[in-house]
Amino acid sequence: MSELSTMTTGSANELMISASAVSALLSGPGPRLRPIANRCSASSCPTVYLDADSGTLVVQGFDVPRGQGGVDVPQGESLVRVPIELLVEAVTSLT
Repeated sequence: MSELSTMTTGSANELMISASAVSALLSGPGPRLRPIANRCSASSCPTVYLDADSGTLVVQGFDVPRGQGGVDVPQGESLVRVPIELLVEAVTSLT
């Protein structure tokens, strides 16, 4: 199986990313938040980062006001808006 594959089960697509692809991005020296996708060359635009300490993704985007769209967001969490292409680029960089 490739490191990034899409499996179709019924009407849902499931994305699978291998541990080796993420491990390669986490290893080695460098900043703990590593940009893996962004839509411009400046640091002030939507970006997806890989957190090398926790192995999670951190997303920088435009704030979505609390209560917009009827979503109940718990304290300590935020909604951000990012272009779909940014998420596609992030997934692609994890291969």
